[in-house]
Amino acid sequence: MNSLVPNPDSSAMSARSARSSWLRRTLRLSQQEAVASATMTATGDNFFNAFAIHLQASAMQMGALTAVPQLFGAWMQLLSIWIGARLPRKQLVVAVAAFQSVVVAAIGWIATQNLSQPTVWLIVLATVYSTALNLIQPHWRAWMGSIVPARRRGAFFAVRTRLTMVSSLLIFIAGGGMLTLCAQRGSPGLGFALLFGFAALGRASSSTLLWKMHDPEPVSPDQSHRV
Repeated sequence: MNSLVPNPDSSAMSARSARSSWLRRTLRLSQQEAVASATMTATGDNFFNAFAIHLQASAMQMGALTAVPQLFGAWMQLLSIWIGARLPRKQLVVAVAAFQSVVVAAIGWIATQNLSQPTVWLIVLATVYSTALNLIQPHWRAWMGSIVPARRRGAFFAVRTRLTMVSSLLIFIAGGGMLTLCAQRGSPGLGFALLFGFAALGRASSSTLLWKMHDPEPVSPDQSHRV
């Protein structure tokens, strides 16, 4: 008869084992995602202005390229709280990350086209890029905060930051070298197209890794707006 009674200790051990399994896998995927996403963020941080110069942007357009994305990005951080209360956190982060890869690919597409106002297109797409980034950042931080144990947060984020910094530096060096090589061969536009294309692939890979990660709170806790 005793064999038919569930063992509470066994059930607790099984739950702890399952949590340990998905936690290790998610933390490992998060470190890989840091490298993948760095291909996009390093490109956006370092090469948007260089691309604008290549497109012969005016001084006013250069200023707009710096100010407008930051302005809309700041507004989106406020709006992201409202959006996050109505959408599952993981799905929101993954979907916006995948959308960012399309936006970055579109920026690379500008370099291959003979558009009448290419800098205007760049400003618009850079604004969408920054807005999307600021939309998911608060939810990504909350996601990671709910996953990483308190005793491991310092070490985990230190390693993740180092991976991001090293990846960004390597991408900056490689991207500059590729642009120089293409410019020497008379095809600077091709260099920018390849650079942003590679960044788009990195962000697409990042969104795939985010999708594979575990979220302990897949459903938004705020359901008060639903009937």
